[in-house]
Amino acid sequence: ALLKGKHKYRVRMISEGKVQIRDHALEACRMSINKLLDTKMPGNYYFVVKVYPHHILRENKSAGGQAGADRLSHGMKHSFGVTMGRAGIVVPGKEIFVIGCLDEKAARDARDILSKMRTKVPCKTKILFEKL
Repeated sequence: ALLKGKHKYRVRMISEGKVQIRDHALEACRMSINKLLDTKMPGNYYFVVKVYPHHILRENKSAGGQAGADRLSHGMKHSFGVTMGRAGIVVPGKEIFVIGCLDEKAARDARDILSKMRTKVPCKTKILFEKL
């Protein structure tokens, strides 16, 4: 129901494991995919990132030389931690990227582009290619 009208083919990258994908990895993939799609088929595609990094990653400051003091002797009073980044939580079977294309050649190019992005994503993925 996402792609209707002129886009006849859909290529999706789907996660095969439960994992957290950092916002930096998602942004790197988005920029690379967008640039490659724009060179291959300028303006003739529909591209969406289906994962949003809502999850806040936190880290406690580690004490240098004290044995076993992992929270700088505050106990559980200040154990919340400092924000270190954001991540999107992905469950198995969830779409990560979706590309809609006009013709079969463009869809094959999109499949090749998504297969290049597998190295930037920290989980096993499968790429589904379908005609709508």
